[in-house]
Amino acid sequence: METTIYAKQLVCNNIEKYRGSYTLMWQLLILLLRQNGMVVGTDIAELLLKNQQQFPYEAVENTEGDGDGDSSAKSGDEEVVQDKQVIDAVASEQDVASAPKQILKTSSTISNPPGLTDAEITDKFRNYLLYGNVNEALDWATDNNLWGHALFLASKVDRRSHANVMMKFANKLSLNDPLQTLYQLMSGRQPSSVTSVQDERWGDWRPHLSMVLSNTSQKPELDRKSITTLGDSLFNRGDLYAAHFCYLMAQLGFGRYQESATQETTLQQHLPKLVLLGSSHYKSFNDFATNEAIMMTEIYEYACSLNDDKFSLVEFQPYKYMLATRLLDYGYNLRSLMYFEQIALHIQADPSKYESSFINKIYEFADRLKYYDPVLERSMDDQQQPVDGNLNNSQLANFEEQKWLQDLRSIAVQHKVECSAGGQIAETQSQIDQQFVELNKQFNELNMQYNSLGNVEQTPTFYNPETLQQQQQQQ
Repeated sequence: METTIYAKQLVCNNIEKYRGSYTLMWQLLILLLRQNGMVVGTDIAELLLKNQQQFPYEAVENTEGDGDGDSSAKSGDEEVVQDKQVIDAVASEQDVASAPKQILKTSSTISNPPGLTDAEITDKFRNYLLYGNVNEALDWATDNNLWGHALFLASKVDRRSHANVMMKFANKLSLNDPLQTLYQLMSGRQPSSVTSVQDERWGDWRPHLSMVLSNTSQKPELDRKSITTLGDSLFNRGDLYAAHFCYLMAQLGFGRYQESATQETTLQQHLPKLVLLGSSHYKSFNDFATNEAIMMTEIYEYACSLNDDKFSLVEFQPYKYMLATRLLDYGYNLRSLMYFEQIALHIQADPSKYESSFINKIYEFADRLKYYDPVLERSMDDQQQPVDGNLNNSQLANFEEQKWLQDLRSIAVQHKVECSAGGQIAETQSQIDQQFVELNKQFNELNMQYNSLGNVEQTPTFYNPETLQQQQQQQ
């Protein structure tokens, strides 16, 4: 995987081509809202399989040759059959009239040799063992799909035989089979599918992610790494919504937009993977910070807060401020004020995570828009209007503000005090440093005067007990 990514080479949010992934992202947000932000792996797996049923994967045709095209079509047909078997287990019954046409390679690999029944195959396996031919028995069992006998016998012989039988069993499956993903993950290895899906001809990614989420291994870090790698592969493939879906499943944090991401020499690993859902942060900022991306991220934040009151995306609050100012430009003063209120509540949760300039901006806008609050408007209407019909500043100051605005004001004032105190401390420290510089100068001047006197007069001797003791011993 390349270490540098150029913005113009990345996804262009092709909703028509990746309409399944686009719909899947919104379906995830709806599911989070319905279940109050609490979902488990099986819920996501069911969502993925329903999305696969609604938007079947369209395999990319290989135009290099007829033979390659036929082989890719066969592998695609096999995956469709296997995926339908999983869907039937968790969703409604599907029409499988076309299934016989799709079982091409699978039927040929599991069929018994012509002219031999299951009983005859088992009898020959037994005869090999009666004469002590264990290796021949294992070969016969694996070649004729007696996997139960083969695996049990190999596990009792030695590790090498067991590993050999396991390898043969895995090789019977196609490379893009979700069972391969499961077995590799349970073996403590990162599945090869998480990197192979970068090629669109390889197959659908949804069954593999569903398999990982439904069957978590004993190594959560391996699961997260595998899902993150799958998201990276889908991102390089051009499917932005699928990549962000995987990043959410891996529980990656949100980061800040960086202008350096649009430069060709920027290292990919130094950039965050999530900034706004549904938008590539490798684009210019104007193309990146769209209203839809901000709203999609806002819905995700709200859905997660239904399960955890303290949940907050600190890096996302400036984008909510941006959306509030856009609403203000279109005359939606009250809606803009409601956005400022929500931002203020996030700031109050942990003011230390926000810059003082951002807090002051939020307070200044909220203070100017507070009179559009219906509660304040009613209290103003209840007051006795003066003769000219206008309220002066002293009368406006008597109205009680909302508590969130009062708390925000106190935080803004506190930050100003801390900033001024920090400036005073820095100034005091600089003065102390200056005094030390002057003292060092004076000491240097005294040393120079002392050295000049030493050239004329004899250097004074100082009392040193060790030197005196050495002189006495010499005497």
